[in-house]
Amino acid sequence: MDTLQDRLKAFIASMDMSVLAFENECGMSQGTVNKMTDKSRPRTLEKIRTHFPQLSMKWLIDGEGEMLISLPSKPLINIKDVEDSFNDSNVLDKFLDIIREKDRQIEELNQRIRQLTDKLLGL
Repeated sequence: MDTLQDRLKAFIASMDMSVLAFENECGMSQGTVNKMTDKSRPRTLEKIRTHFPQLSMKWLIDGEGEMLISLPSKPLINIKDVEDSFNDSNVLDKFLDIIREKDRQIEELNQRIRQLTDKLLGL
């Protein structure tokens, strides 16, 4: 895969999507993917990054590294916390706290992805 367009089409195929469905998902005009070059506008690349954060922008732009970003896997919920919460009258509050903490962690990871992508794209 020599070009950004080739790599993008490979990603789209790996997602089992049509090019049109991908363009719609990203809010792009029909035909955008087929017109993309290695000098595509940062705004277009940002749309892709926003809608498909698992796609490595370094791979897409330079062809380096892996197609997908692998984030460290960590259990979403600690089973011990769940078991303990059933012995407590504040079960709902504990679940909400767990969800809030996970939301915070997701936001931190999204911010880090944006920072790295911005750095990579020179924004």
